[in-house]
Amino acid sequence: MTNFTYDSSRPRRTFILKRPGGFILEYRLLRVLVLKDFATRYQRSIVGIWWALINPTLSAVVLFFVFHSTYSGKFSSGISFGPYILSGTLVLSFLATGIVTTTQNLVSSATIFTRLPARPEIFALSSAIVLTLNIFMGIIPLAVWNFIQGGTLSPFIFFVPVEALLGCIFITGLALICFVAVVRIGDVINVINIAATLATYLTPVFYPMNAISARAQLFLNLNPLTHFVNIFRKLTLNYGEARWYDWLYCSGSSVLVFIIGLYILNRTWKQTVTLL
Repeated sequence: MTNFTYDSSRPRRTFILKRPGGFILEYRLLRVLVLKDFATRYQRSIVGIWWALINPTLSAVVLFFVFHSTYSGKFSSGISFGPYILSGTLVLSFLATGIVTTTQNLVSSATIFTRLPARPEIFALSSAIVLTLNIFMGIIPLAVWNFIQGGTLSPFIFFVPVEALLGCIFITGLALICFVAVVRIGDVINVINIAATLATYLTPVFYPMNAISARAQLFLNLNPLTHFVNIFRKLTLNYGEARWYDWLYCSGSSVLVFIIGLYILNRTWKQTVTLL
């Protein structure tokens, strides 16, 4: 029997170069990691998975009471201020907070995929999939709040999983980039936390786009999170318009970030391993 020694610093195969059997093994690993993440995230918890609702819902309630008198009158008819805010905080909780959480999970799991032939992107993707719980669970209070204010859910709500998939790809790509940076400079994790906080103000979560200047609108439209929020509001509340370029921008930015993340990780893998 020959002994197998795993060399973590050797060049890594890309998805294109993987053997067909490798995809099956990675799918099984992904399934195990998703179940493990679900179990460890809510173990010994009384509230359990309902914690996925607490942060975005409380944030939406606070923003509602603080900015209701300032922005509620700037919305067109048919748009309720409360559900508008909650839909934005749900997307921010999924994407912005998700990038931080996934990066931290990669750092904590480094001892596994540097000693076993397991791909870091599988760990990142599993963490992102678990975070989709924030979106799907959040539809419950969003629907209740919207019904209370006389609204109905959008007939396009069944397309939310498509946006969630794009979000998972987006989170995975950025988390891989952030992971490589954090391994080299520990302070980067603090920068990521600050960026996640600033994302609340650089995305139309509690204010309408017509309440800011044309120059600011141009800047916010460069932010992928803005387009994710626009699509989510259209799919759930039928607010505004999710035009073709919103979908194109989300899809393009997600795939581009994912490819860049894979490239940077593969390109710097040997140096990254030596620093772990």
